[in-house]
Amino acid sequence: MDRITRIKNLLFYPNTFFSEITKEKENLTWPAVIVMLGGISTVISAIISTAFSHPSSVNSAFVNLSTALTNSYIFNFIIPFVMWAVASVAIYAISRRFSGRGSLKATFQNIGYGTLPTSLFWALSYFLTTITILTQTPITSFPDNPFVHASIVFGMISPVFFVWNWYLWVCGARQTHEIPLKNAILAVAFAVVLQGTANLAGLYF
Repeated sequence: MDRITRIKNLLFYPNTFFSEITKEKENLTWPAVIVMLGGISTVISAIISTAFSHPSSVNSAFVNLSTALTNSYIFNFIIPFVMWAVASVAIYAISRRFSGRGSLKATFQNIGYGTLPTSLFWALSYFLTTITILTQTPITSFPDNPFVHASIVFGMISPVFFVWNWYLWVCGARQTHEIPLKNAILAVAFAVVLQGTANLAGLYF
């Protein structure tokens, strides 16, 4: 099966995707890439924003890139992986409580795949933010910038991406651990609550 078909199945036919992927050997490479997409988008957007806010130096972007390795940018890069681990371990623990059969590695794999909608959301969101900054000129009022309106509309539909993400997690947990739909929903709900608690503690995905 080609990669485009797999992505389509993951996003729109998740039960088919996860039933097929669970028959294969676990591989965390592509799930890690999906999770990393959100972190990289955050860092790049922050670097560009800072560079254009302080254009006094031609090399400001490179200076900010160096600074990013030692300040909060690296924190933003790591957070998606932390949240991936939180969700995976939580779903694994609850699923095993329900006599689930899947392994922890398989759980990490499929929860990582299920993160694709939110990773796409963060990537597109930060892309719009960056384009808004790059297209803003002194003679253009901020509200007149069309990318500002696009960002606002995109932000309004953001809940769709998170619900989509959670739905993929439910499908992934159900196929990975061979548990009923109700139990899969409970496992994912527990993971979401843990992530929300982490957000309140200052960790944001």
